[in-house]
Amino acid sequence: MRLVCKQLRAAIDDAVSSLFIGLNDSYDPDEVLQRLARTSLRPSKLHFRNFNTTQTTLLLAALAARELVPVLHEVQHLTMSSIMPLSAALVMSSTMPQLRSLYVVCHMDVSVCRAWQRLPQLSSLTLGLVPASDAAAASPLLEGLEHITSMKSLNLTYLFFLKSLNLTESYIQVDEGSLAACKQLTKLIYERCFPALTQLTQLLQLEVVQDLSSDSLPLLATLPQLADLRLQSCPLQPSSQLSRFLFQNLTSLTVKSIHSRDLAALDCPQLQTLAVHELLEFKAAAAGAVVRQLGPPPSVSVLLEALAPWQPRSGAVEKLGLWHLSDVTHEALEWLPVNIKSLTFQSCHLLPGALSSVATRLTQLTCLDLSFSHVSVMELQLLAARAQQGALLKVYVPIALSEEEVAALETFTAYTKSWTGHTPIVIEEIGPLANLWRSIQSSSLH
Repeated sequence: MRLVCKQLRAAIDDAVSSLFIGLNDSYDPDEVLQRLARTSLRPSKLHFRNFNTTQTTLLLAALAARELVPVLHEVQHLTMSSIMPLSAALVMSSTMPQLRSLYVVCHMDVSVCRAWQRLPQLSSLTLGLVPASDAAAASPLLEGLEHITSMKSLNLTYLFFLKSLNLTESYIQVDEGSLAACKQLTKLIYERCFPALTQLTQLLQLEVVQDLSSDSLPLLATLPQLADLRLQSCPLQPSSQLSRFLFQNLTSLTVKSIHSRDLAALDCPQLQTLAVHELLEFKAAAAGAVVRQLGPPPSVSVLLEALAPWQPRSGAVEKLGLWHLSDVTHEALEWLPVNIKSLTFQSCHLLPGALSSVATRLTQLTCLDLSFSHVSVMELQLLAARAQQGALLKVYVPIALSEEEVAALETFTAYTKSWTGHTPIVIEEIGPLANLWRSIQSSSLH
């Protein structure tokens, strides 16, 4: 039996590819580390979490004594999410020369990351910088990043209270000249845009955590390979708002807050994915109790019209979802790209006549999901009567419709088919979103 248990434990250890080690004050870290050293675990992913200062010191001592070398021999992805000095993180990671990715949360106590320069396979580095409790301005600048020659992905972000502040020069903990010299980078997440960023000509993905200054967007437009751009905001100077900024290879753009006129100034002929969390017009108009002269929020046409300059070259967009829009009109939907194949209205209110644009313009549409939007039966009948789609158009009708209303719509569709000779639309009662919603409702009742 003992032999069987030993073989079973060895088999389990061999099957473990990811290991998470988290401690609290009730654990004896020395005992935990000794037990870990006696196992035959050989994980490829290792995560240390919730180590206090004492526990971190003991872990460093164990590494220095090479007690954990067998366990760490095959670790390729290391995460250390407990706050520690950068010098300690350098010592820990230097014992694993085979590392490919490293995630560290630390405060700066040294300036040069020489240990990471001796990790020949380190391609991804995530560094969460925590300011010292006394004076962040006294922290040394991190240098030598350009000597991590295999690094392709770099995430440098500032944690905790700095998120509520503007990142001024006094809080910068990275030598941006060293950062700009990492010319092999293809992915970068950093707090701000800086002029030397234009030297990173191999960048495919870029995320800027802080708000851009009004003169930063033209700099980003010079990055020739950029395909994925993520921003908090990108305001333009008044003198630049009539200009066009070409992002030749951009396929994905995410912006938390932007004015529609600034959105219209972007030229993204290859764009496939666009995520805009809020238009500044909506944000300002939402303060109607204070700024009454702004009037009601602008209609959906403001956003769709802002995208019009990208058409028809942005022909790759085939699927579109519009959420939480009120009073959607026929005129607003005239701005939709004509080549989309799937269109979803989620929590939208469509005004009379709005779907006529869908019926006559979107001739390649094969799926229309109205499950959670307000649309009358009469509007759906008009859609069936006017549909010009070459293929069958599947319509997921609003779940708020009664059985009688759905039956009436199906009768009208059958009559239209007998009159025209082809089926204009196919009525479906449970769309993908509605099916999920009903499953949740059913499980909550039980």
